[in-house]
Amino acid sequence: MVEDDLTDAQLGEYDISLKGRRLPSSIVLDRSVSGLVTEIQESVKRVEPLASYIPKPILSLLVENADKRQIPPDFPKPTVMFVNLIGLPESVDKATPAEEASIVLSCSRVLR
Repeated sequence: MVEDDLTDAQLGEYDISLKGRRLPSSIVLDRSVSGLVTEIQESVKRVEPLASYIPKPILSLLVENADKRQIPPDFPKPTVMFVNLIGLPESVDKATPAEEASIVLSCSRVLR
């Protein structure tokens, strides 16, 4: 159990593990270079089929940031626009029921 009082600006990395259970023998790595290469190849064989289900932009982010173990946040800059349509309330008040649909359609085109 990790207790964090959240005084830092960002949280650290945590490993999640199950206590009281033995790890499968496939997780125990052979520490020789050939053993590590074999384990990496086996892991790639297990994970590679899943890559086809991940959208390409997300997969690129995962590959490019694998060494950091996190994806940098992307906060697009919002665009705010204020529109003042002079005479709109008056024209809606004076419109006949037949003209209301065309006024709404015209406003829709302006605000698209």
